[in-house]
Amino acid sequence: MTLVNSTSGLIDFLNNEKVVLTVFAPDDNAMQNFALSQSYLGSSFLKDLSRKPWAFHRDCFLANHLAENIIFTSQFGGTIETLAGGALPSSFNSGKPTINGLLVSDGNITVNNGVIHVISQQPIQPPCIGDNIHQRLQSMEEFEAFSELFDLAGLASTLGSLRPVSLLAPTNSVLNSIKVNTPYFWEYLIDGSNVQELRNILEYHMIVDNIPRFFHDEIKNPGNFVTQTGLFIEVTYDQTTDTFIAAGAATLDRQSLSNILAQNGLIHTIDSLLIPPGFTLPPTMAPVTPHPTKVPTFEPVTQVPSVTPHP
Repeated sequence: MTLVNSTSGLIDFLNNEKVVLTVFAPDDNAMQNFALSQSYLGSSFLKDLSRKPWAFHRDCFLANHLAENIIFTSQFGGTIETLAGGALPSSFNSGKPTINGLLVSDGNITVNNGVIHVISQQPIQPPCIGDNIHQRLQSMEEFEAFSELFDLAGLASTLGSLRPVSLLAPTNSVLNSIKVNTPYFWEYLIDGSNVQELRNILEYHMIVDNIPRFFHDEIKNPGNFVTQTGLFIEVTYDQTTDTFIAAGAATLDRQSLSNILAQNGLIHTIDSLLIPPGFTLPPTMAPVTPHPTKVPTFEPVTQVPSVTPHP
């Protein structure tokens, strides 16, 4: 796999004789077949994987072809876990070994620190880049509400096909907070007559033509990124708190919900909904005052009559 040459860290890893691995290596024919089968992503897809912005995707792709320890084809018949976290079924088809349903054309090639099995039909596509960004949102419970907004705005196909794109995505808890604390604004967003305003807000969360890998040493002063709206969004790095902040307001999650891989880019989780510059918030709806209970009125007494006590 020539993609390995684009990842110097992986080359060092593979050359480390202390690391014992099983490698499922697609040959040139497999890579050509893959390029044809992924043609809807553009003819430059494989070239993209060898470019620096797509390093996360490349590493995930390659790691899904690596497994710990030496596994000979004679040991096939169960599930093999890859370094990318994938679970590959291994079996036999008419007596010939297969991995993930792909025929091993040349197996059990022993090297100093492991064994290589050659596959010729297709490479093993990892689950981490199998879905596009919209599909990824739909599959993750944390982003259910944000995903529904893209459907409502008619932007689902754009989010799924545009590449490369990085999405700054607020979680359900962020949007639920808006529903509770500013219900008038939420009703305004989901009102069909305001669909263009909703589109403007959602597109401001889409960084286009770039997939910055936040929380990595190479990015400490990220700067400005152009969004799908054409407006720029500034992402700054706070060294004191070791956090990235988008548009001066939204903090990026640096734990489990950062740098989420998708077929056409990355998802970064943020803790607030971003409002693009120049967007005019709707006026606050006046609270509804309940009708008061009707209280009878009395004419004021102008003269108090004198009362004569009984003798």
